[in-house]
Amino acid sequence: MLIWVRDIPSRSLVVLCHSQLINVSTGRHHFRYAILPHAGPLDYRTVRTAREFNHPFKLFRGSPTPSNTFSAIRSIQLTGSPALILDTIKRGEDDEDVSRGELPSRKGRSVILRIYESLGGKARGCICIDRDVLAVKKIEKVNLLEDDGEELVLEDPVCDITFANQGNCKIELRPFEVATLRLQL
Repeated sequence: MLIWVRDIPSRSLVVLCHSQLINVSTGRHHFRYAILPHAGPLDYRTVRTAREFNHPFKLFRGSPTPSNTFSAIRSIQLTGSPALILDTIKRGEDDEDVSRGELPSRKGRSVILRIYESLGGKARGCICIDRDVLAVKKIEKVNLLEDDGEELVLEDPVCDITFANQGNCKIELRPFEVATLRLQL
């Protein structure tokens, strides 16, 4: 098999790929696939369906009781552009109560949110937080390693969702941008 690179057939790419992947093809492999018929162009519904298929929702039990974990997850809502995907909600890895000593620990507790823009355009949204469940003191936009970053404004209620004691943070993402936010508790 030949791979065409700039109208020139190249066998070396195939040989390189084959020699590196020779051990990957051994053994038994399991995979699943799906076909999603849809009308019109690619939109947020197709992206969300693919995301749900590839990464089914998993709730892992940690130090809090499962009911507290579930209420903490429900207390964070993302509204705005449907192209925004809330991918991850997790504890901060460098918090002093969960750190394994590999990183310098950080005082207090935090929750990390990872959000991405999925359709290749600018997207605006709002993170709505129930402060009765998560007493958020500040929100920071951090890098993927969760290093300190830019502090975001925690505003009065402006979202469609209404919690009794609500805090909101507006976000805007560039095409395909992945944003990591730290909610400092």
